[in-house]
Amino acid sequence: MSLYMDPNGNFPRHPGDVRLADGRWKKGDPLPDGWRKVVQTPPPQVPGKVVKYGIPVEIDGVLTTTYELVDMKPKSLMGLSDDDIRKALGPEAYRAYQEHLESKLQ
Repeated sequence: MSLYMDPNGNFPRHPGDVRLADGRWKKGDPLPDGWRKVVQTPPPQVPGKVVKYGIPVEIDGVLTTTYELVDMKPKSLMGLSDDDIRKALGPEAYRAYQEHLESKLQ
């Protein structure tokens, strides 16, 4: 999966986001001004935690993903609406959270 950071520092962004910003751009073309490619490192696997993207850091001149671990204990999410949980976790972590909940029901 290709990941990008837009000129305003928004991350993660995907090829479709780049095309929305510049309709002529296609994967493999040089990125539009201000856009940066982010190299994705493997996310950690920590039981009981949801992994979400952190702010990318530059390592040896290469913008690289970082991750944040979010506690999956129900008390940390108690009282939040499903929409609030989705916003707090972000799309990737929310998907993992939903999968975790579904696995508990099986």
